[in-house]
Amino acid sequence: MKIKADRFTYNVIVGGDVNADGSVNIADVSNTYAAIFGDELSGVNRDAALLSATSQKINILDVMAVLKVVSDGDEFSLGKDYMPNVKYYGEDGVDFIMDIDHDNDIKILQLTDTQIMAMNYARTSTRYQELRNVFFTDAVFSANERCYKYIKNAIETTNPDIIVLTGDNVYGETDDKGIALQDLIDYIDSFEIPWAAVYGNHDNESGIGVLSQNNMYINSKYCIYRAGTVTGNSNYNIALRQNGSIKYMLYMGDTNGCEVRRENIGDGILTSNVDYDHVYTAYGMQPDAKNLITGNMDTLAAANNGSYIPSLLFVHIPTETPYASG
Repeated sequence: MKIKADRFTYNVIVGGDVNADGSVNIADVSNTYAAIFGDELSGVNRDAALLSATSQKINILDVMAVLKVVSDGDEFSLGKDYMPNVKYYGEDGVDFIMDIDHDNDIKILQLTDTQIMAMNYARTSTRYQELRNVFFTDAVFSANERCYKYIKNAIETTNPDIIVLTGDNVYGETDDKGIALQDLIDYIDSFEIPWAAVYGNHDNESGIGVLSQNNMYINSKYCIYRAGTVTGNSNYNIALRQNGSIKYMLYMGDTNGCEVRRENIGDGILTSNVDYDHVYTAYGMQPDAKNLITGNMDTLAAANNGSYIPSLLFVHIPTETPYASG
């Protein structure tokens, strides 16, 4: 079924709701049974039927599992749930909860300014030459050679519980088709480690628009992401829970600053951008975003006998800054 929140529409798979009507009933049992004999299901409908997790092919055990949901309301964990230890919570000052399944120190790996570029899609030849003269004097264009191999080394060396990308993940003006961002998402997903992301001042220069970029993060396998309801496009939090209690709060913040520069050569965000009205061009985290964080911290402290939970804030640039374009 579909749920609308934060200006976006999310596809939500409900175990057993094979026809995606929002409830699990005998019709879903019938549809699952029919799938065994050639009435094939696909996409989210198929995922909703695969309750037994015994095979990627629907079988009689799935029929029995859906029937059990109808009869007594038992819940099942879907085989397509890539991060069973991460759940959306959405109340009491917490957006997401991530359960840590060990007693060791929690490891967080921060990656910033990966600046993945799709140089073949630079908007003008003038801008292409400018970027090449600044960033590619060695004529090495490979994202693997320039960035990915170092990310791989960092991940394999640290073995983190969670990875956080803190902005300028892609150089947006070269990524009007979203190719660079999708490539980065697929690469980080390949490590099968939960990760989160915030925007820098270059990401949402992309012509596909920030709303599409948000959905790319949301639809990835391992990215924990929410746009939020305050100024900016990556304002949310993640509670790291260990041994049943919240050990740390991770706050993600958008420090904005994606600005119009030299439109005539394709530098920066264009005023014709499909989501220009959803981008805040001034630098820094805005008051409503700051108030959201402090309010959530107070809510959690009130529920924790007045004690504030140790917290980290992940942003691209300082929250208040005279920072100029860079």
